Amino acid sequence: NMFTEIPLDEEGIAWLKEVEEYFHHSVVIASGIYNKKIKAFQSTDEEHAGLYIKYSQLIYIGTESKEFILKVLEKFKSKPYFYIFTKGKKTEQFHFIPNYYNFYPRYKFLKWSDINSPPIFDNNVYNLSKVNEEDFILLKNDNKSKLFKNHGLHYKDYAEFNNAGGGFQIKHNDIIVSLCSAFCHYDGHSEVQVDTNNNHQRQNLAATCAYAFVKNCRVNNITPHWDAASYISRDLALKIGFHELEEYFMIYRGELSLT
Repeated sequence: NMFTEIPLDEEGIAWLKEVEEYFHHSVVIASGIYNKKIKAFQSTDEEHAGLYIKYSQLIYIGTESKEFILKVLEKFKSKPYFYIFTKGKKTEQFHFIPNYYNFYPRYKFLKWSDINSPPIFDNNVYNLSKVNEEDFILLKNDNKSKLFKNHGLHYKDYAEFNNAGGGFQIKHNDIIVSLCSAFCHYDGHSEVQVDTNNNHQRQNLAATCAYAFVKNCRVNNITPHWDAASYISRDLALKIGFHELEEYFMIYRGELSLT
């Protein structure tokens, strides 16, 4: 058995922080440790490690080892779907992956700088505002919205949400059509989550909300993290001032949109 499970006690959490450069530690710790939905494991030679999150997400840490990756795929083959993140450079490195798996690039942004021209939207049609406590409660209790289901998910109350950077929304006829908020937060770091209603896209709404949120994070000494799972997300991050992106690859089973 080349895997050893790592107990998430004080020592295990310290280990996670040591390897945080390979993933957004705010997501892993907030969604995993706080909610007890994470398992960490390490190879017996301690050169490779991984995290299995209950949200069907597997993060691989270490060098590209054919043996290790294939062992990981075998270990978690019963899961309906999952991801493996690798620190690769070229997709050709993964030619040994079974043909029922797929992989494509993702982008992690390392820095943000303010831009000279903030995004502009039609304020005669749309209204930008910070998410207030009433909005937060409505979002958190809304079990029907698939679009905004990840906003406010990890916070017990508005104060905790606001301390993580809160959120900014755009409404049309008093209905939220675009929203950017802190998906989760840990130790001064917040993961950016942004969504826009399909009927209101291409109006600069996502860029406006995201810029306002990131700017607010920086004012409040919060480090925003942007992990682009699509080309659209990557281009949006570049548009509002993120730069020094790092490309890595995601191996997955099933179908995922690249747009």
